[in-house]
Amino acid sequence: MNQRTPPLSDRLRPFGAIVAAVTIAAVGITSGLIRVPPVEATSSWTPVVFTPVGAAGGAATTTYGLVAAGFTNSNIFTHATIYDTSIGAGTDLNPPGKYNSLATTINGGRVGGVVDGHATIWPAVFRATSTVDMHPAGGWASSTILSMSATNEVGSATNAAGTTHAFSWLANAASAVDLGASISGSSVAYASTGTITVGHSDIEGAILWPTNTSSPRTVLDPDLTAVVRGISWDGATQVGSAQ
Repeated sequence: MNQRTPPLSDRLRPFGAIVAAVTIAAVGITSGLIRVPPVEATSSWTPVVFTPVGAAGGAATTTYGLVAAGFTNSNIFTHATIYDTSIGAGTDLNPPGKYNSLATTINGGRVGGVVDGHATIWPAVFRATSTVDMHPAGGWASSTILSMSATNEVGSATNAAGTTHAFSWLANAASAVDLGASISGSSVAYASTGTITVGHSDIEGAILWPTNTSSPRTVLDPDLTAVVRGISWDGATQVGSAQ
């Protein structure tokens, strides 16, 4: 019997609402993982689809140099996938014995994301068997890594009540710092330089934190209309959106 392919939102549900929302907002709904060569004014180009044969679909969520990462999915499971666009080869990063995973960020030779609801890093690109479970202690229901610098990882964790807190890590679960601990509502960390982290709170709006320290923090938008999703390497410029 042929199974109906579930909607993208259903296939991402194991990762939590925050990951699903960020992923859909970042990449849209697409039927395949696509590499788009750089646009040049004097030449034309054709997108190249890297979704493996037999996969129901997928999307790229991040790139680093010639490497793209994201996910591919079957009718049942979603797997983190990474592609070397220089040779058109892809690797399924889903760890053995795990069900669902998603790659959200790359920095150098490391990949970050989520595996079965736990924030995870892959220390060595193209190696599904080499992973570090970054899920913080303290009864958190789920967690994910959304961005990495050369020295740290940032993202969020969600408790059983559905409240999400921004988090920062230094390459292992024991180093997890709850950046949203002193904020009464939900918060998410979207990007970091290694010394500065930026994100958003539904109580305080756009926020800047000293990395791996929950305070003091700087409220960038007290009117709650802006969301900061990126930051320059020197920390001098933050980028995002406002209503």
